[in-house]
Amino acid sequence: MDRKLTFSQGIALLSSVILLSATSACTMFDTSFPFSQSHFTYPNSNVKPIGHATGEASTTSLSPDFNDPNLEEQAISNALSSRGGDLLINYNERQYITMIPLVIFNIYTTTVQVDGTAVKMTVGEQNLH
Repeated sequence: MDRKLTFSQGIALLSSVILLSATSACTMFDTSFPFSQSHFTYPNSNVKPIGHATGEASTTSLSPDFNDPNLEEQAISNALSSRGGDLLINYNERQYITMIPLVIFNIYTTTVQVDGTAVKMTVGEQNLH
């Protein structure tokens, strides 16, 4: 028996393959780094912890974006703005890249997450003994 696909069956099959490709994704790069502080602490300053802060930033493009400093700064800024702090101390930074394979090209989403303690810094008011 000779089985041939009709045009509508071929379109349906192609649409199914594209849909399955678009809905599947895999993490292809995942790192985590500990840092002592996000910004410079000025001499003769008081540093007071505010509380735990987390932040995230991401971007999507046609090529993977490894170690983008703008994404790192945006994630730190988002964490600090959530608590009203000046810098993060003892924080971890996690970067991961997720790839969505399509038929002709791939789409990459790079995400940076930070998690640490937000602190408020008052410059020049430390009690010296």
